[in-house]
Amino acid sequence: MKADGARILVVGGILRMQAALAVTLRDHCVVTTASTASEGLHRLRGSRPDLVILDSCLPDLKSVTFLRALRAHRPDCQVILLAEGEENDELRELLDLRVDGIFPRSDHLDALLRRINTLLGKPRDGAQQPARRGLDRHVGEVIRHMAANSGNHLTVKGVARAVGLSSAQLAFLFRREIGMSVKEYATRVRVEIIKRLLAETDDKLDIIAEQLGFCDAAHLSRVFRRVCGCPPGEYRRQTS
Repeated sequence: MKADGARILVVGGILRMQAALAVTLRDHCVVTTASTASEGLHRLRGSRPDLVILDSCLPDLKSVTFLRALRAHRPDCQVILLAEGEENDELRELLDLRVDGIFPRSDHLDALLRRINTLLGKPRDGAQQPARRGLDRHVGEVIRHMAANSGNHLTVKGVARAVGLSSAQLAFLFRREIGMSVKEYATRVRVEIIKRLLAETDDKLDIIAEQLGFCDAAHLSRVFRRVCGCPPGEYRRQTS
């Protein structure tokens, strides 16, 4: 965790989107995720987010309830809203509480990351901050493609072909922009998803492994231990 980094709270949305954001922004931001409004309110009480990414449809409370609480707690906090479909009364109510961007609830992470970059690049509280350099277009497309296919077996060659690059070009650009290889990035996104599933469901490891493209539960456990430093069972006990 970077104490001097911008704080982002993601409330709701697609799980693989949450995971990809956490991994992509890890060097510049502290990303906290919540699946429900109730969990988001709990996270909000313990932090002072600079940016909230809020899904307009949450499984427990109305999103406007969360946004009202946010405005009472952090009236100056920037908000990106994830919405889908035509405008309705609830969406208009959310917009009346001020948002700084609206994006479809989808895997279009490249556009979302550009907006995050723009918002967090603005000086906060009068401080002079250097402008953040935008993500390379090809790398943004790679992140979008990988998020949409996180449960499939991805190869560097296949990802490179999907975005119109050679494997060597992709490897160079991705490491320069993200600070790790494509393979390691894909692994860490899947591990972020595993962490949420371990904390929020009772799914067996073999079920999670099948969902996320691991060979079996043993393979998942080896990867999880390497990245997190503890086995999945221990992590689940710690978060229960």
